[in-house]
Amino acid sequence: MKTPLPVSFLLCLGLLCLGLAGCIIDSRTRADHTGRHIGRETLEQIQPGRTSDFVLALLGEPGSRSPAGGKTEVWKWEYSSREHHSGSLIFVLDADKTTEVHCTTYVLFEDGKVVKTWQD
Repeated sequence: MKTPLPVSFLLCLGLLCLGLAGCIIDSRTRADHTGRHIGRETLEQIQPGRTSDFVLALLGEPGSRSPAGGKTEVWKWEYSSREHHSGSLIFVLDADKTTEVHCTTYVLFEDGKVVKTWQD
């Protein structure tokens, strides 16, 4: 047969939980994004042979266009994201976490047609 917990123990446990809940003094998230994020599904729509007009309609204006000799050109879209999460618990814990993502998408054209796409 189990013996019930004393009322004083349950009362102390409840007060402890309430006290800890009141110790959270700060919790914030800040995010900064630059450029255009291009997902894998979108990039897969750009098959070899597609025109530069199709790519412009799908991805928008690139950040840069670089000649690569003859009638070859590389278009580039850059994206970066930085998210910072912070929180504080009085006298117990300070937590900071920063997540950064950088991605560059490239499309290689020859004579106005897609030859290759890739991301790094």
